[in-house]
Amino acid sequence: MIKSLMVSSCVALALMLPASATERVSGKPVAKPIVAPKGAERWSGFYAGAQTGYGFGTSKWTDLDDSSSIDWNGRGFSGGVHFGYNYAVNSWLLGVEADISATGIRGSLTDSGDSADPADADAATLRSHVVWLGAVGPRVGYAVGNTLVYATAGLAFAGMRYKGTEDGGGGFRFNENRMGWVVGAGVEYALDKRWSVRGDYRYFDLGRNNYPAVILASTGNETDSLDAARSQERIHALRIGLTYSFGDIRRP
Repeated sequence: MIKSLMVSSCVALALMLPASATERVSGKPVAKPIVAPKGAERWSGFYAGAQTGYGFGTSKWTDLDDSSSIDWNGRGFSGGVHFGYNYAVNSWLLGVEADISATGIRGSLTDSGDSADPADADAATLRSHVVWLGAVGPRVGYAVGNTLVYATAGLAFAGMRYKGTEDGGGGFRFNENRMGWVVGAGVEYALDKRWSVRGDYRYFDLGRNNYPAVILASTGNETDSLDAARSQERIHALRIGLTYSFGDIRRP
């Protein structure tokens, strides 16, 4: 009877002890639940990821002699990487991000020529290709649960390739790097403590560049040339991405 009472008392006492005390009595470690950071803290720290998307835009060329202009549309897919750092202030997030993508955004325009003018009767084709596209700038976001809504703006960079040909022979081809500005907005959703998915929109204005007159072909006493011109590039990009967060170095 006394033995049974002692056993019952020990069981009741064990049930009443806190987890730390039970751990000391049993001598076995007890796994503690991992509490994920809440709000903007989940997004704080360094991160890196990859993105893919689709871009479309307009190339515009203006003749500097008579102010006439032509333009054509380009489109294509892109893929690249992004990385940055976030700092949490309550539910707000302040950070900086850089990204770069290789793109297949291409466009072309064919001018059938002037049939009334024998000197300008050849068809000409202009082509453009956005070889790569990148940006760097601040990012501001607001976190609600596992969702982050953000906006960004900054400097834009691109590598362009242009080519012009005429059916009658002659043409030009050159590469150049351009710089402009970019703005955008997006939404990111945390899958767990480290991984998140995102979707965003970016608008790129790659500025205006001037080019001197270019001789396309020279035959006998006739010279065919491209007048001095100004080019302008604008691109819209829709992208989705996957991001890995390395966490805040201030947190253990």
